[in-house]
Amino acid sequence: TSILLKTLMAILCQNPTAFMELDYTKSDADYVHLPCDSVNSPDNIVYPVVKDAVDNSLGYRIKQQSADGRWPLGWSFGKDEGLIKLQTQYEAFRTMGMLAKLKRFGRIEL
Repeated sequence: TSILLKTLMAILCQNPTAFMELDYTKSDADYVHLPCDSVNSPDNIVYPVVKDAVDNSLGYRIKQQSADGRWPLGWSFGKDEGLIKLQTQYEAFRTMGMLAKLKRFGRIEL
């Protein structure tokens, strides 16, 4: 299995940012994956290769936190009452996920 793991790591590390948006400002108004959205913990096998990008994007995500403590989506599900409720629930889910991620990366203590 160590040969398989080394082969997989080599493939993933060839161009690990190919699926990551490196222009963080695009996440202010659109659905994009920043490096910290693609790497969930420092234990991820590509983290050492993209550490700076992940750490910088975590800092950007922290700045996106709203005054009420949640992480807004930056885009809307729609104006229908049901969609507004769904968006509120999704933002709560996203906020819990961000808090857990920030803890895993040592950015906060819970």
